[in-house]
Amino acid sequence: MRSILTKIFIQLIALLPLGVAHSVGKFIGLCLYRLPNRLRHTTQINIDLCWPTLESAEKTTLIKQSLIQTGMSIMEIGAMLCWPKQRLLGLIDSIEGEQHLQQAITQEHGMILLTPHLGCWEIAGLYIGSRYPATILYKPPKIKTLTAWLIKARQRTGANLVATDELGARQLLKSLKQKKEVIALLPDQEPPIGNGIFVPFFGIEANTMTLAVKLAKKTGAPIVFGFAERLAEGQGYKLFALAAEEEIYSSDINIAVTSMNRSIEQCIRKAPEQYQWSYKRFRRRPEGAKNPYNH
Repeated sequence: MRSILTKIFIQLIALLPLGVAHSVGKFIGLCLYRLPNRLRHTTQINIDLCWPTLESAEKTTLIKQSLIQTGMSIMEIGAMLCWPKQRLLGLIDSIEGEQHLQQAITQEHGMILLTPHLGCWEIAGLYIGSRYPATILYKPPKIKTLTAWLIKARQRTGANLVATDELGARQLLKSLKQKKEVIALLPDQEPPIGNGIFVPFFGIEANTMTLAVKLAKKTGAPIVFGFAERLAEGQGYKLFALAAEEEIYSSDINIAVTSMNRSIEQCIRKAPEQYQWSYKRFRRRPEGAKNPYNH
């Protein structure tokens, strides 16, 4: 029943023009800001941790704008999952840094595209699937009966999706080594215990995935960062592609992963209010450190 209701909700909001959907999302975000809730609590903690030099009024504004963007991300999911391919891709206003994608592809080792939880990462993946042979890592939904429908929707522009498990990791390696494809994954998603290392993220030690830099080392595939900025008034999205630092290819795993996090920070600083600050990024702590969300 839950899966049916969720699917109906997504299909209903897909009937809305993007501007209207974002306006409704703004209202949801304002409600999240004004009423006590888990998302507001987590957002405030993360912004306090990651932006310690901001004045109190600046932090308050960033928290409010972040929750508004969270509401917009909820309401735009109908378009992302249900709109026809051409209508959806027509939402892309422009692309800055596409030369980094093209240069990476010409090296013929495949390409590793890292898209943080910034802006509309759904449309970033759908765009890549429409332009290049691509395999994209995804986290299976909590409502298991929605899995097949979601995969079909996210593959409709051409990408192949694989789950965040050992089999998925092997498929990513195969896509790079044998097929020379683009692979895409979310680099700021906290990995399971044992699959990550603690390195700084906005100055805070964060359990961080090593998969991307290990795949680059094994295959010689270049790494590019990308995200889709949400434009005002429902005008669509602007895509960004940024080249990785040279240190991301270091044989020292700590240096490489630290470099990856610096590049993620660089992306976030372009649109800090559009980052998913409501995600408990620092839930797992180094031994002896306290979970900041448990108060």
